Amino acid sequence: MDDPVLTLAGEMYQKGVESEMSGDIDAAKYYYAQAAIKYYQSASYAKGVSYEVRIKKAEECKERIKRLSKVMPKHEDYSGMIDIEERGDVLDVENPKLKFNDVVGLDDVKERLKIAMVYPRQYKNLYEKFKLRRGGRILIYGPPGCGKTMIAKACAGELGLSLLKGNVAKLMSKWVGEAEKNVSYFFKEAKNMGEVVVFLDEIDALGASREKVSSSTVARRVVTQLLIEINDLPEGILLIAATNIPWVLDPALIRTGRLGTPIFIPPPHKNARIYLFKRCLDERPIEKDIDIEKLADLTEGYSASDIVDAGGICEWASTLALRDSIKNGKERKITMDDFINVIKRRFVKPSVIPWIIEAQRKISRNREIGRAFPELVEFITNFEKINIG
Repeated sequence: MDDPVLTLAGEMYQKGVESEMSGDIDAAKYYYAQAAIKYYQSASYAKGVSYEVRIKKAEECKERIKRLSKVMPKHEDYSGMIDIEERGDVLDVENPKLKFNDVVGLDDVKERLKIAMVYPRQYKNLYEKFKLRRGGRILIYGPPGCGKTMIAKACAGELGLSLLKGNVAKLMSKWVGEAEKNVSYFFKEAKNMGEVVVFLDEIDALGASREKVSSSTVARRVVTQLLIEINDLPEGILLIAATNIPWVLDPALIRTGRLGTPIFIPPPHKNARIYLFKRCLDERPIEKDIDIEKLADLTEGYSASDIVDAGGICEWASTLALRDSIKNGKERKITMDDFINVIKRRFVKPSVIPWIIEAQRKISRNREIGRAFPELVEFITNFEKINIG
């Protein structure tokens, strides 16, 4: 049976190698860190030789990160993720300046987060009058690269609170006899901070269905410990958990009173993609013939990361112009043809499409997934109507 987590780990590893070869050290470290997380996650429900191979690949990723960290200082955005082995803790603290207004689109998502987390602080008396619980426990899910981390940071910034991030790679690397202690320690630190937004990205790495990990006693104990900690959270602790693969989560996690109603984070719609291209091309040397609206039409099924991040469409189009400038000894601007070449020749593949296919496959095999994530079913249905007819 195909393992989508293992497949994603391989893809992240390959991107790390490509970035390293091209000299983009920050991007290489980022992709290796993502690969390590996924290899550990995949190993958690493997056994025998498969387990050993995946652990070995994860350790290799960490070694590559350590070696690259000596070449160039850590990038501040990845610091909590990169230093997997050297940090003595399992958490990272940020004080985000990002606000909801800085996040393009996702208006429904932002409003639901306000109701769950922001308004209870702004309208405390009203919430008490209506007997509504202060605090919030939210699960956000959706395709990779579509803004889950950004929306968590914006929520903390909107509240003026610190963001306490769980270092999942560190937690996973200590699974043999230590994982439950790490989970307990992480939440203890959160409680010591008072009011704080806790962000657990890749929650699937810790909260995979106990039925599916029945071969691993350790994994089952970690899920149980996670449930205990969530149940014991005081109202001042706001918890946002995120995942790209919600169908692997233990049903008890998304039960009412734990992570509440899951919130779907969709890929960027057309207007959002227009904004992303405009922002990405700002201050770059471009020709006047670039039709940003057409680019938005051509990138249905692409994530925000596919468009603007390292190795994304904008970077590839810029690279084509740069290569010609070097080759011909004369600078030329980025053209519409550069973008068409990148998109048509699939220099960057749309990451949302394979995710939709996998989600659809999981839903068709298990109706309970569709019942647990109705927004996912609605999104897939609408996507098929628009793109397939």
